Amino acid sequence: MRVHKSYIVNLKKIESIIPWFKGIYWIVMEGIKMKIPVSKSIIKELKNILGIKVNT
Repeated sequence: MRVHKSYIVNLKKIESIIPWFKGIYWIVMEGIKMKIPVSKSIIKELKNILGIKVNT
């Protein structure tokens, strides 16, 4: 899934999603030390796909 204009991730390899400030989220992938940014326009769709409660 494209989570940012520069990043495509395998949803099965997501280790965690870290909330930041002002609606920004980071993805940590299995086996990778780098944090991947999630576009603000994608976060709601990503949460729905992963079954994470969306705050409204």
